[in-house]
Amino acid sequence: MKPLLLFVFCTLSLTAAAQWDNFHLKLDFFPNLSLATSGPFSPGMDDRLPKFSGALHLRLEWSLGTHWAVETGLGYSNMGFGEKSRLRFGNQQDGQGSFDPDQVGEAESLRLMYCSHALEVPLAIRYYLGPGSTRFYLTQGLAARLTLARSNRQFLKGPDGRTEVDLAREADWDAFAFSTLTGAGVEFYTAEHTRLFVEPRLQVSFFRGELDGEALRTTVLSPGVGVGVKW
Repeated sequence: MKPLLLFVFCTLSLTAAAQWDNFHLKLDFFPNLSLATSGPFSPGMDDRLPKFSGALHLRLEWSLGTHWAVETGLGYSNMGFGEKSRLRFGNQQDGQGSFDPDQVGEAESLRLMYCSHALEVPLAIRYYLGPGSTRFYLTQGLAARLTLARSNRQFLKGPDGRTEVDLAREADWDAFAFSTLTGAGVEFYTAEHTRLFVEPRLQVSFFRGELDGEALRTTVLSPGVGVGVKW
């Protein structure tokens, strides 16, 4: 009976070890430039501004064979966008209540920068184009985002060049949002069990919320390059 139990234990152990060989731990850093492409936010703003953003994930990849793999993980992500007004709203003239619409106001420019800090859980499928020490691949997936905090700032630049920073009016964004992830990259060995990867990537995020009783729907594009290490 004991030899049979020992045999079963060894068989299960080897099976588990073989399965574990199909798993790889990854550290993924994704700097990007985020830009809101749709959805009205602040009336009177002239231009939308990009914001430098980034994400850092610890991921686990499960190889399904030579070509296919799935991965998930957990990480931190910040994302946002900005808006700018040239403040050409006109000035009151001669104390009579008339306006000159072509005259610049008391400030030169106003920038509003919105940023959300979130936990992000990606789930993606990956297709490797072939075996070898250097492999090209394609990635498609989703990322669930749970907002932890928001940091909204208002930058008012005066005619003397000085900039005043204050809290911007905060929109009531939904705490939960999701993104799509699309990428194409290459990974290569740097040691026996260590690989590096570089992946140009596009993240498209969909934000919903409310401001002054009006619904907000904003789509943010985040092109960037993911880099990292895989063990």
